[in-house]
Amino acid sequence: MKAVKDLGYNITTAKGAFPVLGMTCASCAGSAESIVKYQPGVVSASVNFATGNLTVEYLPNMTSASKLQKRYNP
Repeated sequence: MKAVKDLGYNITTAKGAFPVLGMTCASCAGSAESIVKYQPGVVSASVNFATGNLTVEYLPNMTSASKLQKRYNP
């Protein structure tokens, strides 16, 4: 993305915060983050264990919130 932006093109991303249910430890948070982070179209993902939320920035032309949710919780 950085290379495309450096060429002067705009890339539209979407952001969302989603609750992660059933997180009982920091390892669970890391697993949830990793699962989502490596999905096609995801720019960034981070889990806040204290709040139980997953924040995701993604390319809406490649994925959607519902696709990411299905991947994490099939």
